[in-house]
Amino acid sequence: MTYNKAKPNRQARRLGIKPEEPKREEKKTVSKAAVLSQKAKQAREAQRRITPPGMTYGEYMEYLKDKRQQLEEKKKNIQE
Repeated sequence: MTYNKAKPNRQARRLGIKPEEPKREEKKTVSKAAVLSQKAKQAREAQRRITPPGMTYGEYMEYLKDKRQQLEEKKKNIQE
């Protein structure tokens, strides 16, 4: 046991014990193109989940807009 707090590895060095080097994690480098393609893929998946089969995204948005207008008109008629 060593009493020197400043150099606790002194005895280990004398015995020839080398401290383990900390594990080095390699940084994973990803190209911007790969990131963008992944984001585009996720956006397409989200669109596919949103739209019903047989409709394009734009058609579905128009359909929703019409539905919203119909509901607002119903609401106005009920309130009057």
